[in-house]
Amino acid sequence: MGRGNEQQMDLTTQQEALIKYTLEGKKSFVGLARAGTGKTFTLKLAAEAYHKKFPDKVIQGMAFNRIISQALAEAIPFAPIKTANAWGHGGWIQRSGKNLELEVKKTLNIIKSLNSNDDFSDLKRAISICKAWGLVPKNIPAEPISYLPDEIESYKFLFDNYNIDTADSEDPISLIREVLRQSIMLGWKGVIDFDDQLYLSVIYKASFPKADLLLVDEVQDLSPIQRYMSKLMLKPDGRLFALGDDCQAIYGFRGADRDSISKIIEEFDCEVLKLTTSFRCPKEVVKAAQAFVPDIEPFESNPDGRVVELPVVAKLVDILNKNKDRKVAILCRNNAPLISAALNLIRNNIGAIILGRDLEKGLIRIIDQQRASSLTELNSKLWNFIAMQQDILIKKGAVQRAALLEDKGNCLEILILNEISSSDPTISGLKTRIKALFSDKIDSKPVLLSTIHKAKGMEWPVVFILDKSLMPSKFAKTPAEIQQENNLHYVAITRAQKTLVYIKSENI
Repeated sequence: MGRGNEQQMDLTTQQEALIKYTLEGKKSFVGLARAGTGKTFTLKLAAEAYHKKFPDKVIQGMAFNRIISQALAEAIPFAPIKTANAWGHGGWIQRSGKNLELEVKKTLNIIKSLNSNDDFSDLKRAISICKAWGLVPKNIPAEPISYLPDEIESYKFLFDNYNIDTADSEDPISLIREVLRQSIMLGWKGVIDFDDQLYLSVIYKASFPKADLLLVDEVQDLSPIQRYMSKLMLKPDGRLFALGDDCQAIYGFRGADRDSISKIIEEFDCEVLKLTTSFRCPKEVVKAAQAFVPDIEPFESNPDGRVVELPVVAKLVDILNKNKDRKVAILCRNNAPLISAALNLIRNNIGAIILGRDLEKGLIRIIDQQRASSLTELNSKLWNFIAMQQDILIKKGAVQRAALLEDKGNCLEILILNEISSSDPTISGLKTRIKALFSDKIDSKPVLLSTIHKAKGMEWPVVFILDKSLMPSKFAKTPAEIQQENNLHYVAITRAQKTLVYIKSENI
């Protein structure tokens, strides 16, 4: 029962307190909002009340992504709401005085121009992380501000925290500094990429529109550079209204700061208010979520719902054939079980797609790297390649990348064996089948399969969690890595609006 699209009902005490503090509080504040607690609805009411009481004050909003931006803009039409990238893009136009050209391969082109023999993906990721943290090399024109010192210890900190593999580089730090330097110089000529929209506008302190009240959603996923941008968007006496859930922080590998909310509280001197009553999740689903987040609770009139663990003899195909509506999602920690499930559903005439095309590209890249002339040769080469690369990564401490590589290997093994049994088993046929299996459209087929990472922010009447034993990942060793895995499980559970079903690959 989400409140974002429904008529107003009686507010909870926590919602009333948050709205009241918006009107009467003096400090910035964080609304610690658990899954399904109506935070967008509460944010809308708070912004409306503030706008009514203070019609001359400026309200602005910064959203984590375009989907959230559009939802907030519809809910709060009297205030400009944009993604952080959109705010940054406009800021850099103003600061640089240039018409901007968005070049998504900018970083890769710079790396290639330096004749580097290093792994492009490692370097690109290192550059992206450095920009997300606001790290600027010394001796750059126009005196940009570096939010992380340009010292060897800073680079090592980022390499260690984000499992960036640099062991194959003779002098990775010097190379990264040079790529950053050239990237900044190109930025002044108007050539930017998505990372630059934030990075350049913040390190050069672009003149952003200033707000009396700045609304920021999903703050657990903010990178440091987005936090710094938030400061630049406030008037001297302006207040930050931040909403997020520290237990839904699952994007540390992308550059988000794992301690984003605690740092926001410290840096902005925030009061903390809570929204812990879930309107989305039924009581039994909330009970399952409480194993990971004890303070989440169901709204008193929520239905009981169901949490079920299927016996091995039960088959998913039979269940879906009985449920013709099929407003369901199948979620998993890893991709390989999803691929196996999707292929089986398709064989049984049940339409299915896997959300996200980024994995599709990664799988095809590995196929091309093997330079095999047949599926049999590809199959024989695959695990030698995976095992060798994985061993290197584990020895270097890049455990997350090792886990992702193993998952891709498992995905390809399933796909290759499936293709070998087809009527026309070829590598080109394998690639075609891979491309048909993935989509970025969530409504293109009746059954959606997704990793938990991609499912965040969505909800379905029935959610199947596939192979829960994969959480925590066997590669998660540190307390921070284990916490991210627990957060994943909590996110998966709280996608369910009516029924949560645990299934195993044996049920497929």
